[in-house]
Amino acid sequence: TYSAGGTATSCETCPSGYGASAAGSDAASDCYMSVAAKKYVKTANDATATACGTGTYKAAHTVYYGGTSTCSSCPSGYDDGAAGATQGECVISVAGGKYVGTANSATLSPCAGGTYKAQHTVAYGSTSSCGTCSAGYYCPEGASSQTACGGNTKYSSSGAASCSTVSSGYYSTGGT
Repeated sequence: TYSAGGTATSCETCPSGYGASAAGSDAASDCYMSVAAKKYVKTANDATATACGTGTYKAAHTVYYGGTSTCSSCPSGYDDGAAGATQGECVISVAGGKYVGTANSATLSPCAGGTYKAQHTVAYGSTSSCGTCSAGYYCPEGASSQTACGGNTKYSSSGAASCSTVSSGYYSTGGT
């Protein structure tokens, strides 16, 4: 409630949906409503909260009667296909064989030879990295998975970008 006018002889009820105001309030604009995360108030004096669109975010907040609020866009390159509550819920989809090496960046780098990374997502503010190829496997630059050296004529150590051929007079125990 609030008191309309200079001397308080009676109190007015806050507009529908705006059921809270501070003690001593003297105008409807002192009434406010709490708005849930991932929502915003599109039209002034309207108590309807609208869902944020894809690629946007909005934390829980307060809107005063007569005011509006908006959702913020995810940073360029980041979009999870759904609205989030915080900027950290914005994500970038990273193709296999690539990683995000710098936080808050949408720059994708290829995995170095001897490393690999499957397709993944990275939240804004985070990074990703490529894993080392296991012994018996090889990973060329930009690999999204490990490839077995195979057979008894090829081998590799951990972190190999290619397989080595077993020298004449020697043998490999299954490519590992």
